[in-house]
Amino acid sequence: MNSVPIESLRSVWPSVRPLLEKLAKDNKQDWIAEDVYREVISGKARLFIVEGGVLVTIPEIEEFTHAKVLRVWCGIGEGHDYEARLEELKEHAREFGFDKITFESNRAGWKKRFPVVSICYCINL
Repeated sequence: MNSVPIESLRSVWPSVRPLLEKLAKDNKQDWIAEDVYREVISGKARLFIVEGGVLVTIPEIEEFTHAKVLRVWCGIGEGHDYEARLEELKEHAREFGFDKITFESNRAGWKKRFPVVSICYCINL
């Protein structure tokens, strides 16, 4: 798992953008690839190159506990070695002093592996 330095984002973008577009389309996301570009270039998010794909994280501080949280915003990859990717992500989070990792998913299978903390519902108006 290699973090892409901000100054290198433009050079890797042609290979990253189609992956993010596929991810957003397949999962009916409300963001577009350019939103990810903006957040990474501004330093608010970090882009990682992973096996056959990408992972985007955002550091956050919990409002009341002040815990340092590494939120996985989005990710896509061709490799199926999730355990190895997860261990790499945990190692990165520990290295930078995060207390936990969070992510949202519309895939129900994740609840078999990790505790559900909250579920967000949407009421369209």
